[in-house]
Amino acid sequence: MEFPLMYGLEKVGLPLICTTDDLIFLIDTGANHSVLFTFIYEYLKDSLKEQDDTRQMVGMEGNKVDVNKVEGTINILDKDYTHTFSVYDGSKIVSCIQEKSGVQIHGILGMDFIVRNKWILDFERFVVIEKEENVNS
Repeated sequence: MEFPLMYGLEKVGLPLICTTDDLIFLIDTGANHSVLFTFIYEYLKDSLKEQDDTRQMVGMEGNKVDVNKVEGTINILDKDYTHTFSVYDGSKIVSCIQEKSGVQIHGILGMDFIVRNKWILDFERFVVIEKEENVNS
């Protein structure tokens, strides 16, 4: 299976993936953990499973912050991915990207998501590749 990245790269200059329910995630190989931004968490919280523990992460401003964790399912091209996300207030960066591009980002798919799902980022063809035998159970 392949997911196109060209739209986000052309529109914003960033590798973006859009879910079936119109959530937009930045693919970020520099992020250890996947993130769901606070404003979209508030909108989706009834469909998310709260985790009992928190984690510490380095925020976008470079400071350490404690964040709650939630488990949720996103659907990309009719395939469900259940994953644990850190809930983080990234409103400054989201606002900046939205102001410059008109695109609102709802979260980040970090290395934990990429590795777990065995995604290959092909920047020669601008696609994410996932082989069918690597299906996330």
